[in-house]
Amino acid sequence: GQVRESVDPFRKALELALALKRPGMVAGSAYDLSCSLAVLKEYDEAHSLLAESIRLEKKYRDAARKDECFREAMEQKRFRDLLR
Repeated sequence: GQVRESVDPFRKALELALALKRPGMVAGSAYDLSCSLAVLKEYDEAHSLLAESIRLEKKYRDAARKDECFREAMEQKRFRDLLR
């Protein structure tokens, strides 16, 4: 329902942030989109976006550790490794 509907607006926000060359906005938008994709079990893109958000702003590592949207994704080693 609502999670699926959030993907397009989050993707547009990420595209805008990239176009404006605003790393902080890119990091936040990538995190938001990653969260929605993780809930939808689209783990490949979720992982790459989460990695990018953490690369740009380390605070997203702690945020993701506590975020319920990554609970199932954490069953995968690549997500656990990313959030170490």
